[in-house]
Amino acid sequence: MLHHLVIAHQILGLPLLLVLALWAGQGCSRKVEEVARAESRPAPSTSPSSNRYSVRVLAVHEGDMIEVAKDGKNDRVRLYGIDAPEEGQPHGVESRKACTTMCSGKEVVVEVKRREGDDQVVGIVALPGDKSLNRALVWCGDAWWDRKSAPDDGILAACEADARKAQRGLWASPNPIAPWEWQPTVAAKSAPQPSPSPTAPAPPSTLRRTYTPPPPARRPSPTPPPQLSRPEPAASTGRANFSGNWNCQWGRDSIPGALTQSGSNLQGYCVYPNGKRATFQGTVSGNTLSGTLHVDVRTQWVIQATLHGDSLNGTWGRGSGGSAWSAVRR
Repeated sequence: MLHHLVIAHQILGLPLLLVLALWAGQGCSRKVEEVARAESRPAPSTSPSSNRYSVRVLAVHEGDMIEVAKDGKNDRVRLYGIDAPEEGQPHGVESRKACTTMCSGKEVVVEVKRREGDDQVVGIVALPGDKSLNRALVWCGDAWWDRKSAPDDGILAACEADARKAQRGLWASPNPIAPWEWQPTVAAKSAPQPSPSPTAPAPPSTLRRTYTPPPPARRPSPTPPPQLSRPEPAASTGRANFSGNWNCQWGRDSIPGALTQSGSNLQGYCVYPNGKRATFQGTVSGNTLSGTLHVDVRTQWVIQATLHGDSLNGTWGRGSGGSAWSAVRR
């Protein structure tokens, strides 16, 4: 127990009042809230033009994503070095509630690590009293240490090891699943499948081998559906061919993906370094594509790009314009 308190007091920067409360057996999120309310000192103010600025937390979207008000607009801040459970997986709702209790409505200091688009950054968030929100969530067992984005962060590693040993939060489960493993596999398997309409026959995979369907009722022969012609080559349609496998470059990340083109319609996908899969739908006009990349129910990016041989160059963001990206065929 003393080992846990040393980490809480020295590594996390939690004050002595919180350490004594944890010694008494109180919960992490409730005590963080009480201490933050008792210590009314505001976070240190800094220049708004720098990479470190003071803002108020407006909302908590996930256990590792908050929304703040800065310079007359709302920005989303993804917490650097941690990955919280999704709301659809075990401990996902509890993680968001813990983050809400710790920071919602409070003045915090954001240290920006990098920017993702026009209205989202990745950063470290300091609560009133210089307590690290990122480390507190990991130490309380409400988030994982993200080894891919912060492989050399020994403090986050120590916080996770301590939470695991004490079986706090998500570590109370015997086999917790990391978000980067849960998203592409468990979520797809657990997603509800659409049930067939009352008048439609059951899918072939569910029919017994001995089942023989009754003969159809006599009715006028329906008009056969029109046969879809194969897409014409780019030379005759004036449209470039975007189909194939691509390696996308967004900032420092190399993201594999693929596109399939049918006429002027385009669809595809890409897989982020953390394992999350995003889908794309768009259209083609000449040698230009435009459409929407769906990351999850709350995050969608507008994508535009121009084809030059076997390479793409374009922008992505919330609307027109945005950050630059490129891709080459694999």
